[in-house]
Amino acid sequence: MKSSLVHGGEGGEFIDVKTDAPEFLAGELRKKRIGRVWLSGVCDAYQRLGKKCELTKRRIGTLGENGWPFTIHSQSPLVARAFYS
Repeated sequence: MKSSLVHGGEGGEFIDVKTDAPEFLAGELRKKRIGRVWLSGVCDAYQRLGKKCELTKRRIGTLGENGWPFTIHSQSPLVARAFYS
């Protein structure tokens, strides 16, 4: 991944938190035609840090509020929190 060049380490040794992701997504959705969004195409959207930040939960809310269908690809048990909490 390109960010491994910035961090100087191997993948999996660092995490970049994009705290403005939900707001950025909302702006991008206004520019596009509705289509399916795939969450976690490169890395798991449900990292341990995500439990604290709730960025994926907020992005899912943004997609739902705007009528966008989505698919989540995750191995984490945190994925169930989005639908059962």
